[in-house]
Amino acid sequence: MKSLNQLVREEWNLQAWDIRYGKGIQLMIGPSAVHVDLIRDITGGPDIPAVTLELYFRGYGSWLPVVEADSISEALQLLEEKVTRLIGDVEWKDCVFTGFQEICGKDDGGYGLENAIENDAEGIYKKPHWK
Repeated sequence: MKSLNQLVREEWNLQAWDIRYGKGIQLMIGPSAVHVDLIRDITGGPDIPAVTLELYFRGYGSWLPVVEADSISEALQLLEEKVTRLIGDVEWKDCVFTGFQEICGKDDGGYGLENAIENDAEGIYKKPHWK
């Protein structure tokens, strides 16, 4: 867990919670505790943004440091694998911050997040160079 340890030492926040629609655990790490808290709240909040965000993380937003697994140990391993190849990339870290910032800013408890994703909002739908 070398990469996750490094990010935590850089004051990134790691959280896990139960997947609302489905089975298992969702685990994410982010550069801001506020973003991680808000994203966790979105996944447990009203249906429209919760479903939209889960589908986004499984699809186009799969580059973000968020994983789903059957157990904490499996989720930690998957997240470690996901961040290991990118941990030294400053642009990746900046894009994660911007992506999470945009997700949190577009959520209005209704269709705001879904509309932003469908309309290619720059911070949400930005295609990273490493993708």
